Amino acid sequence: MLITKERAAEIASDFMRSCNPDHWDGKGVIPKNFVGYGKHVYKLDDTGDVLQIWFKPDPVSKTWYYRCSLCMGDNMGLSMVSSGGTEIHDADRIADTILALFQVDRN
Repeated sequence: MLITKERAAEIASDFMRSCNPDHWDGKGVIPKNFVGYGKHVYKLDDTGDVLQIWFKPDPVSKTWYYRCSLCMGDNMGLSMVSSGGTEIHDADRIADTILALFQVDRN
């Protein structure tokens, strides 16, 4: 399965609008409109492949980071690759992470 840069950017922008509309950087006081719980699931095609994106706190550094997981349905069950980063305010970084998930060798 492939994903275009445009589709990755669209998904990242939608996630930011829904969960971090102020583009908060994950440090200091949490804005009231920041949604730091739950996974947002994006259906990628008719095969059952989905992309999950969510924010997660780091209790040690007291900052937040994002995670992206690509869950692929196939005859062997469900496989998953995952990545993330600390730039929770940057939709472009999230889009780059989404694109990178599709570059992982799954063989």
